Amino acid sequence: MRRLLYNSDGTNMFIRPSPMAASDLLRYVDEVADSQVTTFLASPNAGQNFYCPSRVGEYIGKEWSDGDLDAMARQEGRALLASVTRNVRDLIRAGNDPLATVLARCRRRGLEAFITFRMNELHDVDRPDSPLISRFYREHPEWRLNEPEHGWLGLAPNFAVREVRERRIAEIADLVERHDIDGLELDFQRFPAYFSHAEGVAETHAPLMTELVAEIRRHTERAASRRGHSILLSARVPGTLQGCLKIGLDPVEWHRRGLLDFLTIAPFLRTLFRMPVREFKAAFPGLPVYAGVEFSAQHHEGKARPMTPELYRGVAASLMAQGADGVSLFNMFCARENAEHSWEPPFPVLSEIGSLSTLAGTPKLYLVDRRSDFDQPADPVPVLPAAVTPDRTATVSLFVAESDCHARECLMRIETEPALPCGALSVSLNDDLLPAGRTANRARVFPEPHDETAQEAARWKEFALPPGAVRAGENHVQVASGEPCTVLGIELAVPGS
Repeated sequence: MRRLLYNSDGTNMFIRPSPMAASDLLRYVDEVADSQVTTFLASPNAGQNFYCPSRVGEYIGKEWSDGDLDAMARQEGRALLASVTRNVRDLIRAGNDPLATVLARCRRRGLEAFITFRMNELHDVDRPDSPLISRFYREHPEWRLNEPEHGWLGLAPNFAVREVRERRIAEIADLVERHDIDGLELDFQRFPAYFSHAEGVAETHAPLMTELVAEIRRHTERAASRRGHSILLSARVPGTLQGCLKIGLDPVEWHRRGLLDFLTIAPFLRTLFRMPVREFKAAFPGLPVYAGVEFSAQHHEGKARPMTPELYRGVAASLMAQGADGVSLFNMFCARENAEHSWEPPFPVLSEIGSLSTLAGTPKLYLVDRRSDFDQPADPVPVLPAAVTPDRTATVSLFVAESDCHARECLMRIETEPALPCGALSVSLNDDLLPAGRTANRARVFPEPHDETAQEAARWKEFALPPGAVRAGENHVQVASGEPCTVLGIELAVPGS
């Protein structure tokens, strides 16, 4: 089945002034319903506590008074969480189940209603007094990894501990029993730490995680039998098979045992235009494989390059052309979480990126992936930046979905550090030397008003592509320079037809 999956972390629905009515939640489903989105994934736990009632855990704000929340709101950077906590607390105290409200709205609007459960939520683990932190976590420091040198990931609950696994299963079983859903996603990328970071330890524990997934599958099957309809089970995992094993996950074995209905491969907190989709498809015969797309295309030194319509179109086209059965959107709503600098997400693009046919002829921007602040060992390693010298070229590949580039004025752009004179840089595309380039007079081809990353037009060289230079599928780009430099960016801008 071709799906366009839209992941909602839950938090975004409660970022609004208090008091909040349960009906205020409906707009967050409605705003994506009249599009190509097929599946709405609602998270009940963008923290260790829940956005809904639970018989196992606590809901966010359960033990927090108005005075506590007022004090939190006065702390630097904590006003948003205080507002979210107050809204969740007050809705649940008034007898509402926000998650049930959202799931019912999905059904009414014709969307698959999924719960996406974050398997090891770590937001605020360095703040034990946070409303996101569970009593279970606070009371059992001995059941954590206790490897603080790895930041949040080193403070994660340790899944080698039986009680930790049992707790997670119980939380999920309670959600599945209480809510009528079409499917459940196990999000192993929030956060990708389950066992000690010591070399080789996590791999030895992979059978424990396989049994955990199997037990969750048994719960969904029992719930499906009671409800009289199927409940799909999917997983969101790192973007390489080796990386999955590196953190103790063996999705190939899950598939062999028939535990999954589909799989999403997703880098951690970043978008990648090239992913080993074909490798996953070969390892999971017959299983739909979706590719994750994040809120930002790049993130360097704390500065983000948020996704734009052209970037969404480019990455969706590239990933589906590589064989993905569709894309899964993560954090698209984050555009609204920048206080006075917030903006509306480009929701109109949701009517285009669900299929290659509706993407045909639209303006797109394709990128060669660059390393990020959020790179994780379990994910694919981007090829940029790449050092180039008079004796050493940089060769990269760019996967393009277009079959009609010969009829459109496409533009190849190369960014170097330092900026080079025009004659110093030569670029070949698919073994054909491109005509001489020119220094760009703009840092970006398409509008990117919210780009925080460095934008120096002089570092970019632009190469107008002759007809037929770009081919559908894989394209090889070779960059040579008469002067030493570092290639920071390679882009292909494709105008609309």
